[in-house]
Amino acid sequence: MKTAQNAALACGALIAMSACFSVAVVAAPENRAPQMTLISTDTSEPFPFAAIAVNHKIYHVTEGDILNGMHILSIAPDRVTLSDDEVLTPDQNAQPH
Repeated sequence: MKTAQNAALACGALIAMSACFSVAVVAAPENRAPQMTLISTDTSEPFPFAAIAVNHKIYHVTEGDILNGMHILSIAPDRVTLSDDEVLTPDQNAQPH
């Protein structure tokens, strides 16, 4: 009988924890990815590259690189196209999904 009580209490605790975590997930922001900010592009070299800031850290990327879970599809003057077809420009920066 003691084993059945312990199992029932453990099951109740798991259900309570599950409910708490479900509420926390629902309350969390839908898009938690940090914003990517285009700093500059350099297309004068054979392999163009871009400087992109994520969480106040600057990354130098080229086409085909992965940054923040996004592939860099193309780099043009003042324009970077990401794998989800969003475009970063110095004036308007995309929020990755």
